[in-house]
Amino acid sequence: MDSATGTCKVVYLKTHVGHRNELCHLTIPKKQREALAAKIAQKIPFGDILNEVRDSVSNEKLERLHLLTRKDLHNIVSTFNMNSDSCRHAYDAISIDAWVTKMKDSSCVRFYKPQNSLSGQCAGLKNEDFMLIIMNETQCEILKKFGTDCICIDRTHGMNSYVFEIVTLMVIDETQQGFPCAFLICNRTDQEVISIFYEHIKKYIGLLKPNVFMSDMEDSFYNAWLAVMDLPAKRVYCSWHVDRVWRENLSKVKSKDTQIEVYRLLRTLLEERDISTFEIIFKEALSALIEDSHTQEFGHYFRDNYSTNTRSWAYCFHLHANPNTNMHLERMHKTIKYIYVQGHNVKRLDKCLHILMNFLKDRLSDRLIMLHKGEITNKIQILRQRHMASLKLDLDKVIEDQNGWLISSTTNDAEIYSVQENIIGCTCNIICKDCHTCIHRYICTCVDNSIKWNMCKHIHLICLKTSRAAEHVTPEAADDSISLYSENGEFETVDSAEEDDLQNQLLVAQLSKKQIHDDELTKKKQEFLNEMKMLVDSVTCDEELDVLKKCFAQVKAAIAAWRMSKKTEVNVRSSSSV
Repeated sequence: MDSATGTCKVVYLKTHVGHRNELCHLTIPKKQREALAAKIAQKIPFGDILNEVRDSVSNEKLERLHLLTRKDLHNIVSTFNMNSDSCRHAYDAISIDAWVTKMKDSSCVRFYKPQNSLSGQCAGLKNEDFMLIIMNETQCEILKKFGTDCICIDRTHGMNSYVFEIVTLMVIDETQQGFPCAFLICNRTDQEVISIFYEHIKKYIGLLKPNVFMSDMEDSFYNAWLAVMDLPAKRVYCSWHVDRVWRENLSKVKSKDTQIEVYRLLRTLLEERDISTFEIIFKEALSALIEDSHTQEFGHYFRDNYSTNTRSWAYCFHLHANPNTNMHLERMHKTIKYIYVQGHNVKRLDKCLHILMNFLKDRLSDRLIMLHKGEITNKIQILRQRHMASLKLDLDKVIEDQNGWLISSTTNDAEIYSVQENIIGCTCNIICKDCHTCIHRYICTCVDNSIKWNMCKHIHLICLKTSRAAEHVTPEAADDSISLYSENGEFETVDSAEEDDLQNQLLVAQLSKKQIHDDELTKKKQEFLNEMKMLVDSVTCDEELDVLKKCFAQVKAAIAAWRMSKKTEVNVRSSSSV
């Protein structure tokens, strides 16, 4: 480098120096790259492609192809632009902008604020904030239908290399399965941002007043709800979150054996179903924890964090409110992380968004299948098991009183369960085909019904004893619906109300793709041809022409790979039909 002039001389050698023409320094030949691209386009897993290549290795001749790695396959995907559905641009932010622009016509994106920009709609958002709200028409209809029962909200992180989190708002549908109704992708989840999330939901859904609002123990989700929506009848902590926090803080207890005893005490408090008994036990337990020197630190922590909010975490204050509901959210997050993402950290946000939309598409498909074909859900399986268990119970143990029926426990004669009528004329789809009774018809004080919200064996026993199933609307008596059970006893779900017809239409519309007519395709081809002609005419030198030819070669390879994948699909279908 010449310090006087500030210039630097570089000697360029056209050939490699310092090593021979070794395989590790060569690129995969063009034809082999195109063949690999065709296999990738056919959705053949990388592992299968690598195994096929490694099986072809021989001592006679070792080629560059035999040194194929996953990195090489990813490079081929990038070269042939085979990630165009998720990666629309090398720069992540531009790719997200392109996706949002594409999705505007589908009424899927309800709000979008990229980073390094100010939002005129929400003054509370900062320049560095990122916010994306996703909620399609079908999600809106499902939220309207089930949003008055139970609202669950939770966040997940670790799906992308950014600090962005995914917040999911979920409801419980008629089959007691969780369904995600809105997604928020943002860089912070404080009360201000969550309030904006609720405001946009309110804009399209209206004011929601659920019977149960369930979240983790932080106040941001709940306080934002109070600021935007109606006061829910019950605010419930997810029992899974409560248990996890307790386990994490048991380190405040010095002895391992004492930790086990304290945890058992905590579970007893959590699962106690009688309010009077809970209040007595809680007072005595708190006093014992604080007075014992081994548990004093944990006792102060427990008093400061759990003594004033017992109505949110103790089972006795929200019986039949399904306190395990947030497990649907936990299951959904694990499904996305370990099935759709396969446990990997997605580096790009656009790929993460693509995975999330694929998950939503699958959930919409599952619901469409359930509405038309029917499926045996987890609740139905448990219901059938409880009915079989009730057949082994003694009908003489049922005692009728003024409030309902009393049934003694099969394991402890001193414990008596009470069964009472709850909802008469319920039209839900979770029905015992033998009892002709739905899951909401009766309530029982046992753990299986009051906490886990299953149709317990005691309720089945009452149905058998009273034989009152004929007084309820049975699947055969309904004129505007198909039987909930087929001839082989499998569960079928077919909604007959107009709102369910609308939901069905929205599901089909959401999953269907618009077909391009021939005349429209011809018009687009002509427009693209004109653009290509203008591009060729604008070339002024050989170097520009070489760049254009190189890009065109990649395009030809990508089209060839796509056509080969389609040809393979046709051959597979033909052979399967034969």
